Amino acid sequence: MLQVLVCLPQPEEAKLVFDYTTSVVKDLKTRCEIYCSANYEIIRQKLVDNFYSYDILLLEALDRGCLAIAEFLRSRNFIGSIIFIAKDSAKISNIFIYRPSYLVTKLEDDRQIRSAMFWAYNEQIKARPYFSIKNKDEILRIHHADILWFESRQRIVILHSRNQEVSFYAKLSDVYEILPKELFIRCHQSYVVNCDKITRVDKVNRRISLVTGDVIEISKSYYAQMMAFMDMRDLNK
Repeated sequence: MLQVLVCLPQPEEAKLVFDYTTSVVKDLKTRCEIYCSANYEIIRQKLVDNFYSYDILLLEALDRGCLAIAEFLRSRNFIGSIIFIAKDSAKISNIFIYRPSYLVTKLEDDRQIRSAMFWAYNEQIKARPYFSIKNKDEILRIHHADILWFESRQRIVILHSRNQEVSFYAKLSDVYEILPKELFIRCHQSYVVNCDKITRVDKVNRRISLVTGDVIEISKSYYAQMMAFMDMRDLNK
C-alpha cells in the first residue's frame, strides 16, 4: 500500500493538491493512503519512527519546513519519491540536492500533478523492495526477498514468509498487479509465488516445490504462462 503525504503550508493549495492526488490514485487503481498535514513536528516524528513511513511526498519547494523534511528524509531514505511544488520557480534554490522526482510549477489544472504522480508511482513500483499490509494496529512492510507465496481463500489473502503468515482482505488479482513481475508469477487462481524460492518444477504433476519444502499446484490454465516465464528466467540467468 502506497503512503502519500501532501505537505503544503497554504491550506487552499494543500486541499487542491490533495484532491488532484486522490483523483490520480483512483486512476492508478492501487491501494493507497493519502495524508495531508503541515505539522512538521508530527511528520518528523513519524520519519524518526520509520524513515520509510511515506513513499511519495508532495512538498512546497519554497518553504523551509518542507525543505527540512526533505533533508531529514534523504539522510536515510534514498528510494522515497519527492515531488516539489513551486508556483514561482524563479525563486527556487538548489532543491536538487534532495534528489526530487518531479517539479510542479502550475496548479491551474491537474496535468502536472498527474504526470508527477504517475512518474513517482512507477519509481516506487521499481524501487520498493517490500510489500505493505495495513491491519488494525500497524502497517507491516515485508521485504520481497522474504516472501514465499501468496494464497487466496475467498476474500482473504495470506502472505506466507519464512517467519510468519499474515492475513488481510484483498483480491489476489489486485495483489499480483502491484508485485514486480520479474520476481512473482501467478501459477493458480489461488496462488502467486516468488520464483526465487522455487527449487523444482514437476511438469508431469503440475507442481512446484519451494525452498521450504512446500508444494504449490500449477493449474492447467496457468501452466503455459508459468513454463514460459520459468524458461525466460533461465535464459536471463
